[in-house]
Order: sequence, then C-alpha cells, then structure tokens
Amino acid sequence: MSHMETEIPSKESVSFHPTLSVLKYLSTCEPRSVKSKQTAPDIRAAKIANYSLLCAGAVLATVAVLAGWHRYIAPLHTALANLTLILAALSACFVVVAFSAPIIASAINLFWWKKINFKNLSDDIQHESKLAAELTRYDEQTLSNAKYWLDLQAKRAEARVSYFFGEKTAALALLGMAYICAKEFGGLQWVGESLKVGLSLGNIGNTVLLAVIAFIFGVSIGALFLKHIAHRYRFQIELIDIALRCAILQPVTVATEQDRNH
Repeated sequence: MSHMETEIPSKESVSFHPTLSVLKYLSTCEPRSVKSKQTAPDIRAAKIANYSLLCAGAVLATVAVLAGWHRYIAPLHTALANLTLILAALSACFVVVAFSAPIIASAINLFWWKKINFKNLSDDIQHESKLAAELTRYDEQTLSNAKYWLDLQAKRAEARVSYFFGEKTAALALLGMAYICAKEFGGLQWVGESLKVGLSLGNIGNTVLLAVIAFIFGVSIGALFLKHIAHRYRFQIELIDIALRCAILQPVTVATEQDRNH
C-alpha cells in the first residue's frame, strides 16, 4: 500500500469541501426562539409572575422565621402573630397572581389571534429567508448533497426512536410510567433506601426493580433527545429547500423583468 493510499486528509482540506461548508453553516442556524414570539401581554405577564414569585418567596421566608421564633424561642405577641398570619395569606396571594398572570395574558391574546399569527408567520419567513440567503451562493448540486446527508441523519435518529418506542408520544408515556412505578414503590425515599442498601440478597428484588425503572427512564430521555436532534436536522433541510426555491425563482424573476423592459 502506497503512502498516498494511507494518508489521512487534514482538517484544513476537509473544511474546504463545499458540502461540509454548507453543513457547518447550517449547524449554526437556529429557529426563532419561543421568547421572540411572545406578545406584549405575555412579556408583562412573565414580569408580573417573576416579581410575584420573588415577593412570595421573601414573604414566606419572613413567615418561616417568625414561626420558628414562636415555636423554638419564645411565643410571639398577639399583634405579631396576627401579622404572621397576614403575611402567610399575602404569600399565597402572590403565588395565585404568579399563576394567573400567564392565563390572563393568553385570554387577552385570543382577541388578536389573527394578527399575532400573521406577525409570527411574517417574522418566521423573514428570519428563515435571511438564513437561507447565505446558502444561495452554493450550487444546486452541493445543496442537494447536504440535504441528502441531513435527511439520512434525521431518518437514522427517528429510526432509533421507533425501534424502541414506536411512533408519537411513546417515549413520554414510558417516561411517565417510570415515574409512576417509582412513586408506587415508595417514591424518593424508596429509591434512596435501595441505593443505600445496595445489591444484597435481602435487597435483590428492589435493586432489580430500581435498575429496570432507571433503564426505562434513561432510554426515554435518550429518545426525547434523539427526537430533538431529528427535529433540528429537519429544520436545516427546510432551510436548504428555501435556498433551492430562491435559486429557482430568481432566474424566473429576472426573465420577467427583462420581458417587461422589452
């Protein structure tokens, strides 16, 4: 075997491959975040909820200190005890406000749902078109090659999930089953005791059950992660489709403008 046949390509030479350059760029592309799709009521509701939870935590800490003082050090004066009860009720009110604010914001959004949906659609189009515009400098064959490899990786990720779980929400169902099993056998206390005792003749049953639950939980989390990876590949494929569509439409647009000039 000659030296040329055994030589491994350097990273520098591989990085200049057009298809890999496309894939490298696509790996940096992200869809619009959920936060960017929030409306003004959503943003205000999130602020109100955060401040309410912060105030609830501060008030609850004060109540805990006063309750501890009353129980372990000295009984509180009647006025101070009444104040503690008022603070406890106030803390509960802050929690209710924190949970109610997003619900109220969602109800407000229902009045302008058409406008909100159109704005999100418009922003998605502009964002993804901007990302796809960087791909138009590559030729169609390079983009098709990149699309092929992304589609292959997405199918492989989805196939791994389907092999263990089938389709749809089976992974979530098994994840919930793992939680229910652990809860039925005693919850976190049972898990802690089983781990503490370890593998022994008297604890072999609990150890096997815990291992099965841990296996189901781990595989479920892995399946959800693979779903996320496949979804990311699909988003990158969509960007390539947008770039290919722009490349097809651009000559048609130029030809139409020339016909109008004539």
